[in-house]
Amino acid sequence: MTNNAGVVSTCNAQEPGIDPKAANERDLNQLQGEWQVVYSSLRALAGGEEIDEKKAREMGLKLVFDKEGARFYKEGKPATISHPITLDATSTPKRIDMHIPPVGRADLGIYELKGDTLHLRYSLNARPTSLDGPLRVRGETEWIMVREKGPK
Repeated sequence: MTNNAGVVSTCNAQEPGIDPKAANERDLNQLQGEWQVVYSSLRALAGGEEIDEKKAREMGLKLVFDKEGARFYKEGKPATISHPITLDATSTPKRIDMHIPPVGRADLGIYELKGDTLHLRYSLNARPTSLDGPLRVRGETEWIMVREKGPK
């Protein structure tokens, strides 16, 4: 299902009694706004890179969810095109896919949204299975963000 905001909302219900459409719409609404990165880690070929909150703020790293989808910002400027997103808010862990239209693929992710904190892990290679522990898949990225602007 695509809402009028260009964001795709779909799911494979895994919890009985949960309305998948309502769960996805709830999370889509809660994600809207600006998120400041406070921690980032990338598992590259050898070791990867970690960015702490001080460095993330200096770099102006943000993720913005809007009617177009999700877009990363660096130093106040868009660092990526807008990625339409697909949510499955009834999965455990919850799933988010950020589609990359020019290449016809998606970053496959999982997320946890607690109040004004968003924890996200994703990879182009394989969907992460847990938000805990070390990054497992080459190219897997972890972001922890706090809400700066948007719905509470």
